[in-house]
Amino acid sequence: MAASRVDSRGSRTGRLCVRYRKFFIAAGVTLGLQLFLCHSFLRINLRAGDSDIYGSGKVPFSKDNEEHTIPLKLRSVDSNQQGHIPQPPVAAAAAAADDNPALIHVQPDEEAAGIPKPDQVKDEPQQIKFSPTCDVTAKDVASAIRRAKTTECKQEIADVFCEQQAGRLYDLHLPNFCPNKGGTIQGHYYGCYRDNSAHRDLDGGMEELANNSPQECIDHCFRSGMKYAGLQFTKECWCGNQYGQHGPRLEEAHCHSVCPGNGSQACGAYLSNRIFGTGVHEVTREEAPLKHRTLNGTEPRVKIVFVLTVNGRAIRQVARLLRVIYSPDHFYYIHVDKVSS
Repeated sequence: MAASRVDSRGSRTGRLCVRYRKFFIAAGVTLGLQLFLCHSFLRINLRAGDSDIYGSGKVPFSKDNEEHTIPLKLRSVDSNQQGHIPQPPVAAAAAAADDNPALIHVQPDEEAAGIPKPDQVKDEPQQIKFSPTCDVTAKDVASAIRRAKTTECKQEIADVFCEQQAGRLYDLHLPNFCPNKGGTIQGHYYGCYRDNSAHRDLDGGMEELANNSPQECIDHCFRSGMKYAGLQFTKECWCGNQYGQHGPRLEEAHCHSVCPGNGSQACGAYLSNRIFGTGVHEVTREEAPLKHRTLNGTEPRVKIVFVLTVNGRAIRQVARLLRVIYSPDHFYYIHVDKVSS
């Protein structure tokens, strides 16, 4: 009974082998091909590794005016048999030349070793690090730096901001080379005059200056385009284009307050102005209304491109401007900020 079971299993195995013999043959051929390729690949790598240990794998030397080559693999085996650590070809040739002057000194192959020549070495650009010289956490400058794409751009924005904070970006005091009307110059002192709180003698506006002095007030009113600067009550700086509306000139004792920016000078008093000229000469304003000239059909029309930026609630101002500059021949690009209503 047991023999019948063995026969039945053997016959079943034989039938399976006959049935799937094609698959077994294909698998055997594939496995053999893979083993052959693996063996070939390993042999190539071993040869390449042996030849790349010291460059070319052979050491040139000269003896009796003949050139020979010693394979690196054989030389390494001989050195190991003698109990020495194998040396690179250049070192071995140099040692042999010391022992035997007849041997020629071997120069290293720099190009094969990948060593660049001095004339091929190029200076790599140094990486610029972002290092601001002042505090750049203000909202506007921090936003600009954050949106900059390169380190150079970030550094330039920070440098400009720091220069502006230090007062070195541009001249704060502009020289006046234009003659003033009446022949006066900047800083001319006109005297002490009375003021009125209900109707100011200088009606161009007031600014409190912590370091108020005649020169500080003159510079402030000059930048505002006003002809006269009046110092009043220590820190007040008044600007305007006319003065003397509340009476004649007063005695200097009425303008006795000491200037905080210059203790040797007076800065007016309560409702008393020390009036100085700023150097701005009188400006004559003339109306220049826009007029549209009628063109014939042959004249070319000038086309103007207007680029407008709307920021905030300025709808009425933009509409008023468009009514003045609008023409069907021009182009208008209007950018509306997303935070605008």
